Amino acid sequence: MLAKEQPFLSLRDVAAGAEADLAHISSVSRRLRRGGLNTNSIPAPSLNFTDRNKADRLVWCELMQEHDEDYWATVIFTDEKIFRTTTPCKRYVRRPVGLRDNAHFTATRDASGHQTLHVWGWIDGTGCGELHRIIGRHDTNSYIEILEQVLLPTLQAMRPGAAPFTLQHDNAPQHTARATLRWLADHREGDSRLASKRFHGSSAVR
Repeated sequence: MLAKEQPFLSLRDVAAGAEADLAHISSVSRRLRRGGLNTNSIPAPSLNFTDRNKADRLVWCELMQEHDEDYWATVIFTDEKIFRTTTPCKRYVRRPVGLRDNAHFTATRDASGHQTLHVWGWIDGTGCGELHRIIGRHDTNSYIEILEQVLLPTLQAMRPGAAPFTLQHDNAPQHTARATLRWLADHREGDSRLASKRFHGSSAVR
């Protein structure tokens, strides 16, 4: 059935493909709903994971299973986020009930906005750290500057006397650059407890 094979096809095109050009769109919609396809569903967003991405994430998860609650209490997760003022127009998909996250019925999103706000932040087992606004181009130098001038002073103020922690970030270029790795090495104390570099990089610093 054309409507099932191509869930993002418009109702008009479905009618044309079924040689039902004279049928009203609402009639086509009702017939599809009777067949178990909701014509007004908004597709769930999905990421384009390659087989390598999936394999790396599985390896990382298996490694992390070895750690207990005491370990995770010393882990600080950091990341960047861009907030945009505009969002893509709504797009609808026909899908059977219960298959919202099925890859066949999800849609990837890659939208740009007129105004953006780029921020960096961190969180650990005790709560949220400082949220820092990134102005201009975010590269290796700006990332190291954030670690040095935002992360460390904030930790000293919020977690005085805290034990060495594990800095957990993703595989973004500025996170894996040689200069960043040198900075992390210079600030490493004791067991680095490195995670899989192909998925996450980390370093124990104070």
